Amino acid sequence: MANPDRTYLVYATNTDGHEVCAGEYAAKCADHAINLAKAAGYGGAMVAQPSPGQLVRDHYRKDKGRG
Repeated sequence: MANPDRTYLVYATNTDGHEVCAGEYAAKCADHAINLAKAAGYGGAMVAQPSPGQLVRDHYRKDKGRG
């Protein structure tokens, strides 16, 4: 069975107020990816978005289902 996790890029705001990439995480949802980034030592305001590779995989899954 395929791994159900999706990949997310997490961005955090550092102490200078600049947004930095906190890394790419395999997670069940965006909130889970943010929690993984927090566990890795990142803080501040965080957002997670699907990684570019995940968007490509989603696109091909949709196309595969077309008849």
